[in-house]
Amino acid sequence: MSKILSDMRSYEYLLKGLGNGKKRKYVELRTKGALPLPAARQAGFPDPLKAAERMEKDLEVRTAIEYGVRVSAHEARVTRDDVIAGLKDAVAMATTASEMVQAWREIGKLIGAYEPTRIELSGQIDHNTVTELPDEKLLELAAIDGEFLVLDDETDDVQH
Repeated sequence: MSKILSDMRSYEYLLKGLGNGKKRKYVELRTKGALPLPAARQAGFPDPLKAAERMEKDLEVRTAIEYGVRVSAHEARVTRDDVIAGLKDAVAMATTASEMVQAWREIGKLIGAYEPTRIELSGQIDHNTVTELPDEKLLELAAIDGEFLVLDDETDDVQH
């Protein structure tokens, strides 16, 4: 059985388990992209704020939303490239610099531009040798592909 068919059956099963009440309506709205508070309000909860908090902590609800989102994405056939194209359109239509930056930031997150890069160093260098090297040689050793990796001393623990 394909993964999406399995997700569809799981989603349908989870929805049946929620019945026909407010909880099910909440899941359906969240699956379609509604934020928690508006979804709780539209589902008819008397205290939408408390209901939204409770619903978001409910494992059955969260699981149903997760499956529903996957099924919806498949049905819409939205791909990663479609999302990037849409965000590029948002950049082109941005009326302020902050809107443009926000769209580019989302593209950066999607393509993994902000993921940390791990650099593996091999070999042995003893502390005394490194401390005796002139600055020029240290800069040469620190260069990676012609660029320098700069560490922020405020966030890195430095032991002497």
